[in-house]
Amino acid sequence: MEAIGFDMDYTLAQYKPEFDLLAYAGAAEKLVDMGYPKEVLTYQYDPTRFSRGLVLDKVKGNLLKMDRFKYVRVASHGSRRLTREGRQKAYRKDSVDTAPTYTGLEYVNIDTQFQIVDAALFEQLVDLKDRLQAVPLASELKDLDQEASKNESGEDDESGDGDEDGLSRSQFVASKSYLELFTDIRACVDMCHRDGVIKDQVAKDPSRYIVEDPNLFPMLQQFRLAGKKVFLLTNSYYDYTDTVMTFLLDAHLKHVASTASAASASASASASASASEEDDDDEDDDGDGDVGAEDAGAEEDAYTNRTPVLSVAETRRTSALPGEWANHFDLVVVGACKPAFMLNPKLSLFRVQPHYSTCPEGEGDAESADADGEKEGECTPLQVDYSLKNSDGVGPEGASAFLREGIVFQGGNWLQLHAMLGVSAGNKVLYVGDHTYSDILRSKRTLGWRTCLVIPELEGEMDMAAQAESIEARAAWEAVRSVQAKCDERVDALSLELCRTDLLELSLIHDVVLSSGIEFYDEEEDEEEGDEDEDEDYEDEDEEGDAYGDEERSKREALAEALADELEAQSEAKKEVRSSLALYHQRFHSRWGQIFVAGSMDSRFAKQVADYACVYTTRASDFAYVSPTRDFRPIAQRMPHDQTDL
Repeated sequence: MEAIGFDMDYTLAQYKPEFDLLAYAGAAEKLVDMGYPKEVLTYQYDPTRFSRGLVLDKVKGNLLKMDRFKYVRVASHGSRRLTREGRQKAYRKDSVDTAPTYTGLEYVNIDTQFQIVDAALFEQLVDLKDRLQAVPLASELKDLDQEASKNESGEDDESGDGDEDGLSRSQFVASKSYLELFTDIRACVDMCHRDGVIKDQVAKDPSRYIVEDPNLFPMLQQFRLAGKKVFLLTNSYYDYTDTVMTFLLDAHLKHVASTASAASASASASASASASEEDDDDEDDDGDGDVGAEDAGAEEDAYTNRTPVLSVAETRRTSALPGEWANHFDLVVVGACKPAFMLNPKLSLFRVQPHYSTCPEGEGDAESADADGEKEGECTPLQVDYSLKNSDGVGPEGASAFLREGIVFQGGNWLQLHAMLGVSAGNKVLYVGDHTYSDILRSKRTLGWRTCLVIPELEGEMDMAAQAESIEARAAWEAVRSVQAKCDERVDALSLELCRTDLLELSLIHDVVLSSGIEFYDEEEDEEEGDEDEDEDYEDEDEEGDAYGDEERSKREALAEALADELEAQSEAKKEVRSSLALYHQRFHSRWGQIFVAGSMDSRFAKQVADYACVYTTRASDFAYVSPTRDFRPIAQRMPHDQTDL
């Protein structure tokens, strides 16, 4: 690989549940402003009810989980789980031409954590719409919003128009289609990302919403030290990108400072102890030697923890300089508008020129003053602003000269990115992201990039699979599945033998008919010639029946009876398999089971990962634990006919 690229949101930056709650609460308020009942404000956000890889049916109001062949294995309408018969009726068609493809405007793939908020609100509004449509009296419709008002304020709505408003709001929802519900949800959530409902709160207190990752910047440094170009490609705009990346770098610097401080304290204590044991003449030399040994040990620990070796001045600094995070990249592209960035070669490129405000006089970092009254570190900027300058991309002077003017850009397209990075081909680029479509599928299919999909849920699933209870549950499922396989084999053998017996019977009857000299006529021809000599053309039916024989008939009856018993046993085995498999899946998720499995097969999400992700991992910084020049080789795969253990 010549270049390694990263998305930011849910890739370099992992978010806490409080982050999604901002979008959920903000969207709920906007929905009420649009005319939805105030009851919506009382709903609770529970992201654990959903999982990645689901498909949302906007027309039917359903959430679906499919296997790799697009058969729906689990489905729910709103919060109500559909029965096996219900989902088959809705999604299994007799005609191939009418079978759903699960693509187009009717469906939405939950490809990223951002879309969990959409799924949660959609489920709740589907339940609300269904409930309102089932209420027969207008007076009961009014009660819904009155009850919501009580829950909010603790008293009745005394505004004077509560009843009429409640009725109109309820009718507003009841009259909407499921598709319109989702359209409103998407507009409200999207607006929360644009109007500051989310980003302003994150800027005020990043630690409340962003997960610190001490391995992140050391990982970036490892790639650059190995000669790789490192770039950031995100749809977020510069102001928000700066907020998030500055916080992550701050967290990294604090971690480095803490590690260095602990190592220094340990070295000092060791030196003091060693010096006290020596004679006065040798005290200084031995003490110096001990300190040096501890410093070497500290450096070794720092390398083990993927912490870079910094100067004394750097280890004392606990806050990042304005825009300093960009120095860890060779190129930064914000506002990229993926996936259009990878599809449209005509998108314009702009150079970002950041402008940072400074702390007002007397409002510096109070913690930065040392014992001598000198300040260490820098004051945090109050805000960041930036301007855009149109750019034509790399010119005749080359990429190096072009990037000396600045490495931060907005927009553009993949052609300009390749030129600025100086990569020789698309397959020399590895891109790490969390969005199955925008980051992974499109970059690989269109540009030929190598891809890495970040799947945070993977860590929890692996931990759950390793638990003793999960191992026992899986063993129980495999045991009953083995019983089912044996039933299948016996049913197959008996069915085949019975079929051959029936064929033998037909063959014997056919031989008797031919030996009797009977001629076969076309039905229409027989009608034209009449029914003359009909009695002579057919032998007595009893003689034909006797051709098969009582012994063969008894054998056939025995086979049919044995087959009926095995079919019943097979049916019971299937029920046990479904039950034991459901118990196993419920250990991972009470509603949807394992993210990579649907039933006993790979899920549709698993197939997408296998098809479009060259590698996948739980977080981007996992690369810090392997060499930056490591080769990743796929596991050898076998077709079913290559399996030797069947």
